[in-house]
Amino acid sequence: TSQPADVTACEGTDVDFNVVATGTNLTYQWQKNGFDISGATTSTLSLTNITLVDQGDYTCIVTGDCSNVTSEAAQLTVNLNAVAYAGPDAETCEGVSYDVTGTTAANYTSMLWTHNGSGTLIDPTTLTPTYIPGTGETGVVTLTLDVYGDCTDATDDMLLTINPNSTAYAGTDGETCEGINYTVSGALAENYTSLLWTHNGSGTLNDATTLTPTYVPGSGETGAVTLTLSVSGDCDDAIDDMLLTINPNASAFAGADAATCEGAAYTITDATADNYTSVVWTHNGSGTLTDAQTLTPTYTPGVDEIGTVTLTLTAQSDCEPAADDMVITISPAATVDAGTDGATCASGSYALEGVASDYNSILWSTAGDGTFNNASDLNATYFPGAADIANGSVTLTLTAQGIAPCNMSISDNMELTVAGDPLVEAGDDGVVCENGSYTLNGYAENYASVLWTTSGDGSFDNASIFNATYTPGNSDVVSGAVILTFTAEGYGTCDPVSDEMNLAISYTPVVDAGLNDTVCHDESYVLNGFVENASEILWATTGDGTFDDPTLLNATYTPGDGDVFMGGVELTLAATAVAPCEGVYLDNMYLTIDVCGYIPGASFENVTFRIAPNPAVDVTRFFIEKLPSDEVTIEIMDMKGSLISTNIYRVVNGKVEDRILLLGLEEGVYNIRAKTKDYLKTLRLIVTK
Repeated sequence: TSQPADVTACEGTDVDFNVVATGTNLTYQWQKNGFDISGATTSTLSLTNITLVDQGDYTCIVTGDCSNVTSEAAQLTVNLNAVAYAGPDAETCEGVSYDVTGTTAANYTSMLWTHNGSGTLIDPTTLTPTYIPGTGETGVVTLTLDVYGDCTDATDDMLLTINPNSTAYAGTDGETCEGINYTVSGALAENYTSLLWTHNGSGTLNDATTLTPTYVPGSGETGAVTLTLSVSGDCDDAIDDMLLTINPNASAFAGADAATCEGAAYTITDATADNYTSVVWTHNGSGTLTDAQTLTPTYTPGVDEIGTVTLTLTAQSDCEPAADDMVITISPAATVDAGTDGATCASGSYALEGVASDYNSILWSTAGDGTFNNASDLNATYFPGAADIANGSVTLTLTAQGIAPCNMSISDNMELTVAGDPLVEAGDDGVVCENGSYTLNGYAENYASVLWTTSGDGSFDNASIFNATYTPGNSDVVSGAVILTFTAEGYGTCDPVSDEMNLAISYTPVVDAGLNDTVCHDESYVLNGFVENASEILWATTGDGTFDDPTLLNATYTPGDGDVFMGGVELTLAATAVAPCEGVYLDNMYLTIDVCGYIPGASFENVTFRIAPNPAVDVTRFFIEKLPSDEVTIEIMDMKGSLISTNIYRVVNGKVEDRILLLGLEEGVYNIRAKTKDYLKTLRLIVTK
């Protein structure tokens, strides 16, 4: 009842033909162009991915129980998809347009070229467009052809390679020195097949077909040379220049050799230099150079410098420095030394000790009225005149005449003292402490030197001065005195003179407080001290007891409650030294105080109190027996009487014991005290670590 309809479709799509019929037991058979289609036996014919081969007339034969009928023909028209070919890949040069060739397209209604480059396309809707590269564009550009039709569009690419032009960079300008080869560095070239360096100098180029050629300057060549790099490639060639400056070497002339005198400065006036940036002079002498960075330096010889000194002129430049030497010969000047100052007796003479060198002649002269035995003798003898004796001294001058070119004269003076016999005083007698020292007070006149000496074994800090300090020796101390002699040596032939002083030795105190001892708490103690060489004595206690008279060697000491509590006391005997000895000298004795007997009204004769172990480290124990009390207090105190701990313990059947922890206690001696209302006992405990 329904005929299949005509269909127009694109290549590669799917189409359906349908037929509707009435009747019973119907069967279907589709045909194309009158031929059965295998398997097409339903009311619908489905064709997939059609091609031009599927185009034609399609009918369906419907068969029922009574008859069969053939449908009207339905025509399938297949339209083809568009086809595009962009052509083969190609090449061009930087900046050169390219005309596309070899392009084809089919089944299209329109077309368009596009690209991914920086250039432009001319005639992009034709099969022969032209691509114009962008400025400086190189590398690969994709040209894309898009073709549009009634069915599926088509696209295709071609690759256009834009080859870069050759580039050349000859490098930065350079410098070299006269006669020094220069190798180019930093030159660059790209996109080339060959390169060549050329130049306009008088030298030669090695490795001229590489990027690192070496220019060898011609003999004596200086100034500017242009090195040219030429590069050839598949596209445009390139050329670039660099300028090579050849700097001349420096030259130097230090001047002619010269001579000068010892101590006389010399200035160079004939030195020259060329092609330099700076000059500097150096030398091998002990003197100094001023203006050493000029061509006219001045050399000042060092102290006592003679002989030859080489001055070297070095001319610095951007190229090789130049150096040249000149020699200065330094002749010695005359030297003269009249000798050290001296002295002589008024009635005597004086033998001079002059020294001179590098001289033609010498001559002694006097500022007084004395005479020389030979004034041209370095070791002349001088005889003082009346005016010399009256003045007490005279100046003698030694003059030396130098040798050319150092022909100046030079003089030196010495002072000659003309004196009478020496006077000397050793000072008053004195006293010194055995452990001290004594400052002397000597005096002398008209002397050449002084000297202290001793009859004993002591020592002087400086025996050659008036106020020497003398320290007694062991023999001096044993003897109790020593004689010190002060001697003045006269000038020249004058005889020495001496004087003596007696130095007594005073002794320091000897102190002995006596041996350590023990006393009962309710008793006094008569001390037994001993002292010698003291101006006064005094007893002192570290406790709270009292002396009947602390200034007596056999003072009586009565212990105080604190002494009893501490179980003892230290007694000190002090002795003050007798001048000139100084200081207080001490000696100690320790008086142990025991609690003897018991408190009246109580019976504690049988009580025992002990500590074990003793000495102890970290812990000890106490033991008390036969104590007629209900409780007892155990106290720990240091030797200063400070209470460290206190504990109360219950007494059972007269006994009590427990441990005592010693942790935290420093190493030393401590008092362990047991007490009740009627009982008191103190023991000493030694704590070790």
